[in-house]
Amino acid sequence: REQFVKTFKAYLEEGKDILYIACSSALSGSFNLSVIIKKELEEEYPDRKIVCIDSLCSSLGQGSMLIRASQLRAEGKSLEEVAAYIEENKLKVNQFCTVDNLNYLKRAGRVKASSAFFGNIFGIRPIIISDKQGQNYAVEKVKGPAKARARIAQLVSETVEDTDCLWIVHADCLESAEKLRDCILELVPFKNVVIGTVGPGVGSSAGPGTIAAYCFGKEVTVVGGNE
Repeated sequence: REQFVKTFKAYLEEGKDILYIACSSALSGSFNLSVIIKKELEEEYPDRKIVCIDSLCSSLGQGSMLIRASQLRAEGKSLEEVAAYIEENKLKVNQFCTVDNLNYLKRAGRVKASSAFFGNIFGIRPIIISDKQGQNYAVEKVKGPAKARARIAQLVSETVEDTDCLWIVHADCLESAEKLRDCILELVPFKNVVIGTVGPGVGSSAGPGTIAAYCFGKEVTVVGGNE
């Protein structure tokens, strides 16, 4: 909370308005906290505007929205126009992820102990997506990392509508991320590819070996839940 207030105030003191695009509220409390702080600071800075948006995404999915918001702002769009665009298009960010070790999902309460145990023994890799409520869940399972990468590539090709940029993140497994990139580029001619690393929040719950791909595509309409 203290860091939120300090950061927001620094911009408000400079006479700047704020657009805050938060990690999915289904995965983090940052959005709800930002709304509380927004109300408090609006009383202190009545001439300034603060807009908080629940991205319903995380990692580079959230990051892709920040990049797009910056581009729109550089084009001269107002804060309200940028915020409206992000709200209208945030469900078009599609996420496809897989993990290497199910024990991390077990510790996070995402899979049962028995599923993690046998899944690791047989090399099962869940394919995880983000639904329209910003919650992550497994839609299917495949055997082995190669099949997981191939399936993610196929899902990206079936979903993508904007081939300007593909975002890939990894948890200490750059080689796997590069293989995923190559698999996807065989199916979709993305103009740009950004490969980054997951943050500590996602990394601690998903574990080393995690890879994920994000693209702008068909609007997410599914609603799922924990396994």
